[in-house]
Amino acid sequence: MTATFDNAMLIESGESRGPDGQLTKCRTTLVFSNDRMALSGLVAARTVEYHGGHRGPLEGVNFMLATAGGLLSAAVTVLAVLLGLYTMMLVGRMRGKHGVQAPAVTGAPEFERAFRVQMNTLEQSVLFLPLLWLATFYPVGSGYLAPGLGLIWVIGRVLYASGYMADPAKRSSGFLIAGLAQLGLLVLSIVGIVHVWLVTRNQ
Repeated sequence: MTATFDNAMLIESGESRGPDGQLTKCRTTLVFSNDRMALSGLVAARTVEYHGGHRGPLEGVNFMLATAGGLLSAAVTVLAVLLGLYTMMLVGRMRGKHGVQAPAVTGAPEFERAFRVQMNTLEQSVLFLPLLWLATFYPVGSGYLAPGLGLIWVIGRVLYASGYMADPAKRSSGFLIAGLAQLGLLVLSIVGIVHVWLVTRNQ
């Protein structure tokens, strides 16, 4: 087994021979965030037949360890799900309060505001959750960046919901906060994917 390490990447490689005479060569590539709070990697193995010298195909599996950054992103995901459940219950409560029977989606202004909060939160969650985990899986700089931006997104969505329910004109600040956090996650995702591809493509 041999290992090489620099500031961003650890590469381990080795080989072993089984009782059937097959030689298996393995290589593990780990790509770290600068603060070591998150990492992703590629495990590649190739079985070489001892008889006949045939080399099998290289098979790789991407993985992520349960690091601090990943655990924090998991906590943020739970918060996002709880927010979605809250907006769902809010719509149900407004239906009962104003007598809006399903499947109607119009009625009292308060109900319509609650419905729009729920729908907008659902629309944004579809974009937010994949970006959160892409940015977590492919860390850039600090492993805390992705969950930190994720938490800001949740806070922005809470401000959006409370502002919209009070007065639709007050929804803008929360929407802007969440939108900027989501944009940050998109940038982190793109940079992280390109970074990991560059450092592993020749391994």
